Order: sequence, then C-alpha cells, then structure tokens
Amino acid sequence: MKLSTVLFLALIAAIPAHAQAANCICTGTGCKVASDPYPPPASGQPTTCTVYKAGVAIGTGPVVPSTQIAASNGSVCQPASANYNPGAAGSVSCLVSIPAQPSGNVTLTMSGTNAAGESAQSVPFTFANVAAISSLPTAPTNPRITP
Repeated sequence: MKLSTVLFLALIAAIPAHAQAANCICTGTGCKVASDPYPPPASGQPTTCTVYKAGVAIGTGPVVPSTQIAASNGSVCQPASANYNPGAAGSVSCLVSIPAQPSGNVTLTMSGTNAAGESAQSVPFTFANVAAISSLPTAPTNPRITP
C-alpha cells in the first residue's frame, strides 16, 4: 500500500464522529434556534438575535431568560446536543423561531444586537433537516427457543 493511501486512511479514521451533522426536525411550523447563555451584566447582553441562512436573515427575536431554554433537544435532534446549561442567574439566551426548512443539510449562523450595534455572526451550525427522528426499538423480552 502506498504511503499516501495509508496517510489518507489514517486521516479519515481520525475524524471525530461528532463532526457529523445532527438529524433535526425543522418542518411544518418551523423550529427554534437557541444560543448559549450570555451572563450578566446586562450591558454586554444582546436585546435581540437574528438567524441567517446563506447571509440572509430568516428570523429575529428578543432574548429570553436562559432558564426558558429546554435542557435537552433530544425530542427534535439525534444525536442530541449536550444538555443545555442556563448559566448564572440573570443570564439571557437567543431563542429565535425560523420557518420550516427544506430537507437536507441546513447551515445557519446567528448574531446578537443591542444599543451598541450587531455582533459578528456565530460560527456556522449545520444540521440535516429530516421529517422524523428515528428511534431504536426496545429490546426484545423473554427470548426463547421454539420449534
């Protein structure tokens, strides 16, 4: 085997599994996109947030207390993201509703705005939009030998 082939295979094997986009549901009435919490003081917190797709704003909304963000997104994404940590008391988070997205990979960014202006856009977040989340069947019970 050529050395270049061995290096290529080693690089492929080194790619972490979490580099794969999650399968998420953003159909029907759309979905909500949340950010990590912004801790107090309020002067550094946004008052509104905007979600962008291909550089075009597709949703804007006010921030919410970070305690309003669900701890798990396992009902709409597989694999689920790490459990959400609402942060310190007084923290706020972006929670923006966006319209339904077409099937396939969707890449979004988000920005925050306050009286001082709009932040830079976040790093891109990509997910595979699916109509339903697959779930594993429950384990069989009482296996037995039969004729």
